[in-house]
Amino acid sequence: MNGGKIRYGEEVMLQKKIYENNGKIAFDPNLKIYHLVNKDNRLILRNMLIRKYQLGRSDKKELYVPITMRIYQVIKSFFGMAKRVFVLLFKLMNDKNYFWQNYIIDTIGPFTYYIGKL
Repeated sequence: MNGGKIRYGEEVMLQKKIYENNGKIAFDPNLKIYHLVNKDNRLILRNMLIRKYQLGRSDKKELYVPITMRIYQVIKSFFGMAKRVFVLLFKLMNDKNYFWQNYIIDTIGPFTYYIGKL
């Protein structure tokens, strides 16, 4: 949580702070965490793409990458999106468990992620 805004990756930031202060982090395979997510937000394609963008915004805070490198990543991701259109279209036509919603998110999602990092 950053002021009144919730960001993604807060658990990772907390773990890094604990580690940097010589704290101990344990893993419990039986631990379950339930996140409250509005039913509408899980089903709407637009919200999935917004989530990818927000993930990119959160990562920007973690990584100290120069702006020129981030712009390069956006351009590279844009051309990668053009490639994914054709590669994933083949998967969409041949895999009965791969739906058009997955196609949109897998094609555009990485690009929106890198836009968020700008």
